[in-house]
Amino acid sequence: MLMRTAEEVPGSYIGWPMPTAPRALAEKLGSGWFSGAAHGECVSLLVRAGTLFRVEGTLECASRAMGGFHLTVEDGGMLREVGTPGQEGGLESLAFIEEYPMLDRASLVLSGHVHAMWGIYDHWKATGDHASEVLFDRCLRGLRFLLDRYDLGYWTRCDLDASWRGVRPANPARQRLHAAQMMTLHRMTGDEQLLDAARRWESYAARWSCRARARLNRVRFALRNRGAEVI
Repeated sequence: MLMRTAEEVPGSYIGWPMPTAPRALAEKLGSGWFSGAAHGECVSLLVRAGTLFRVEGTLECASRAMGGFHLTVEDGGMLREVGTPGQEGGLESLAFIEEYPMLDRASLVLSGHVHAMWGIYDHWKATGDHASEVLFDRCLRGLRFLLDRYDLGYWTRCDLDASWRGVRPANPARQRLHAAQMMTLHRMTGDEQLLDAARRWESYAARWSCRARARLNRVRFALRNRGAEVI
């Protein structure tokens, strides 16, 4: 099914256009936009179909889809370079995969980046592709560079989108997802910074005072940003 529904970006990569966009971002994303998070999940599924079930053509399809992760948002892909100006450009730059790739608006959704990283990691391990290995490392370093900015001291935030009025705290399910993602990435990489974040974020969710504060601030965010989903 994924191989049949993939659409080709001429001269570039294949992907799976999203049927709808969040209301608050629809004008920026336009029609037929590609999500870095969904793209990563599709790549992971294709890799598993090829390695576990030997479905013909799936690894090749996954490899063609990987092009979207290597291209910057400015060039029609999903990658955004982060860090100081001296760290931008080329294979040494820090990378972040955008769930919502918008030219003039960096949303930097945490969970979407991690979903994309898992797809990149699966492709690297299944194919031995050096470019995927390098990209995964860039994405990991990009995550580490930005990680503390997602920590509100009592909860996590969904994104680093400066266009919102105020900060968008995660809902309880997304808060648990953030902690689980950091724990999983720690097991994959051995990175202690990710383990520390996972434990800290789990402790926030266990405290009623933190849950109450997050709920209040989600209400405030919703009132200040009409039409924005509180994810």
